Parts: sequence; C-alpha cells; structure tokens
Amino acid sequence: MYIAEVIDQVSYGPDRWNGTRVGVFRIVDTRKELVGEYIRNYPSLLDTFFPFESAGQELALYSREYTATRILRLPDCVDLGGEEPAPNGFCPVAFFVPTYADMESITDSEPPLRFRVNNPSD
Repeated sequence: MYIAEVIDQVSYGPDRWNGTRVGVFRIVDTRKELVGEYIRNYPSLLDTFFPFESAGQELALYSREYTATRILRLPDCVDLGGEEPAPNGFCPVAFFVPTYADMESITDSEPPLRFRVNNPSD
C-alpha cells in the first residue's frame, strides 16, 4: 500500500501560491517507508494521489502540476508520462481508478456462471 503526504511547503515568492513537497510512502505492516518525493506546484495535495496495480505493476495517478494528471511507477517513483500543464486547464481534486474481478460460479449440474464484480474490496 502507498500513500502521499505533504512533507514541506515550497515558497515561490511574495504574492504567489506556495507549492508542496510531497512524500510517497510505502506502508508495510505498521511501518511507513519514504520511497520518493515530488514537488507539487499547488499549496494543497487534495486527493491527487491514487495508487493502483495494473498488469502486475504498481502505479499511481498523481498531479505534480495542478492542471495535469500523470502516472507514477512505484516504488521507484519514476514519472511515466501523462498530461502536460495548461494555463487555463482543469484542476483535478481527486482520482479514482475503477477495478473489477471476473468471477465464476460452478455447480455440479449447471454450466459455469461467469460475472464481473466492480470495485471489489479484496
């Protein structure tokens, strides 16, 4: 499991928004380990870090520029690309990656029943 937390403020000078230094932490049992960090050019993190797994790879949606969404490879915190910032762009405030599990129910007398469970908890 991964989380992101603001670990410091970044000053860009008078009459300008501050930025934030964001730490990316891996949680193992009850221990929190810093695995990387990035600078976000907005004074708040909001909910702009969402870790997920795809094809066996750990990734996260994140926003280092307040008008752009990007993909971060975990745990090494390598930016894999995404949107470029836009001066009048949309400012994301939260991310969510939908997931699903393909399930199958088998009985002795019937053919398998296949179905999909959206956003399973485990």
